[in-house]
Amino acid sequence: MSLIQSLKQSRRVRLCLVLAMVLYVIFSIVSQVRIAPQTDPAKYTTTSVKESIKRLQKDLEKVPNFKLVGAIFSPNRTPLLPIIIADGDKLSISMRQQLSYQFPYEASHPIPNIIWQTWKVDTAHKQFPAQFHHNQLKWKMTNPTHTHYVLSDEGCSELIESLYASVPQVLKAYQILPTPILKADFFRYLILLARGGVYSDMDTLSLKPIDRWPATNPSYTFSKLDPQTEDPLTPLAEEVPGLGAGLVLGIEADPDRPDWHDWYARRIQFCQWTIQSKVGHPMLRELVIQIALLTLKRAEDGNLSLAKGDKKGEDIMNWTGPGIFTDFTFKYLNNLYGSQGDGTDAKTSPISWEFFTGMERPLLVDDVMILPITSFSPGVGHMGSKEVNDEMALVHHLFKGSWKDKAQPGGRKGS
Repeated sequence: MSLIQSLKQSRRVRLCLVLAMVLYVIFSIVSQVRIAPQTDPAKYTTTSVKESIKRLQKDLEKVPNFKLVGAIFSPNRTPLLPIIIADGDKLSISMRQQLSYQFPYEASHPIPNIIWQTWKVDTAHKQFPAQFHHNQLKWKMTNPTHTHYVLSDEGCSELIESLYASVPQVLKAYQILPTPILKADFFRYLILLARGGVYSDMDTLSLKPIDRWPATNPSYTFSKLDPQTEDPLTPLAEEVPGLGAGLVLGIEADPDRPDWHDWYARRIQFCQWTIQSKVGHPMLRELVIQIALLTLKRAEDGNLSLAKGDKKGEDIMNWTGPGIFTDFTFKYLNNLYGSQGDGTDAKTSPISWEFFTGMERPLLVDDVMILPITSFSPGVGHMGSKEVNDEMALVHHLFKGSWKDKAQPGGRKGS
């Protein structure tokens, strides 16, 4: 039985159960999802939130070299603080309910052993690049414990139609996206939200087994604050299984230059050519909601076409690409500390771009692990990126993106 067929069969069973237990489903949705109206910024000035920010500052003082040795930061998150960072209208609330029910986030569950990759055509098609056959084989051989899928554009569409049939507005947004690159961006968030695992572009090479990546390998050195004495502990205690990471991201760009905005969408930019995640992670859920809202609004306004000329790349980055991806990562991290900051200004955001610039070891903030630039972007020769044989190098990106100028692989110029 194929992947699509098995998913469709499971979907039919699920729909029958839902029809038989409508009242129970409604109750479950209400009880499982913390829904609140658009949060008043004033509510983020409670004593508990201030204490969380003080805790972060205190942690930073105790581990002043955290960027060099790694660290774990655990905000005192109040259960009353809703993890809601997308727009707060009725449509987003409806999508949030549906997504949270279909793909609940279980923080105690492991990251699934699945690798997702996509290309325009199937691997058996004559137009499938020979280089990508090599890349695909490298991923499979390096990760024998993982199930590996390489899906064509058509296969991606069929899978999303099956997985998101019960979330019609998200499915509609995916279907009406006007270009393959926008759909490819959206697909990676959708598949990780629904099934978890590792997504990686076809123009990447696996350098180390995923089983040895920091999220599942405590041998990487961290500094952890002892909960009793608040003294630094190095290395990380073995009793933290899987380090608690539910979402693992790498830095794409850390351009310490005054004209950074000519080349990149954000001062610190997180890459989305490789992402590791558990099923249902709240940041991905909110990102999916926002992209769906943007897409549906653009369709309503008759503005689904991409911008022309030099603005095309910028439009992609802020619609589905690393721009909006980076924004929602910062919003999620700051939300954990009770702030609505977006990471652009250290004065208004407990966690801003300054928190990550120059980092050389993994940092874990609650359930989000941020890896240094070398992990997913080694060998680029600048911004602190080290060579592909470095200890922290996990994935080698070959920058073969079909929509970009190959001379400018990471930035807005040449988009």
